[in-house]
Amino acid sequence: MIIQPGSWRGAGSFRGLAETRTSKVNASVLVAEEDAGYLIRADLNGEEIDDIELSGWIVPDDFGTFEISIRMDGFAVSGIGKLESSPNLAVLRSEDQSTTVSFALFELREAFGVRGFLLRDKRSITWEVALRPEHRAVVGGNVVSFSNRRRR
Repeated sequence: MIIQPGSWRGAGSFRGLAETRTSKVNASVLVAEEDAGYLIRADLNGEEIDDIELSGWIVPDDFGTFEISIRMDGFAVSGIGKLESSPNLAVLRSEDQSTTVSFALFELREAFGVRGFLLRDKRSITWEVALRPEHRAVVGGNVVSFSNRRRR
């Protein structure tokens, strides 16, 4: 999968498709690898939105694609994605078909981008977020490294 397990920080923007003004959004994302797939937990906040908690599962299937389920304040969507090679795309829908989410993941310099659309009832939103790995201090002997691995 394009985004590896670990902690990620993101910044970007979103806007309604009928609006001309964008709003800033920040994201704190945790990706954990489990036996069955990947667990995603994210906290989103920004200028125009209340804090939003998002959780999801990304599970590989036998055909080279991933089953994806996302729960977010007030709704849940599920569907399919291709997340092993470019273009990394996904399309998700709510059970009652009132909400559709589509997104693409792509590589940026030292980051990953997520660009997507949410269509819910008669409202449409687009967003873009750049995700960067969160650096942690790794201590080994008398050396402190701010990368995600030990140096020798």
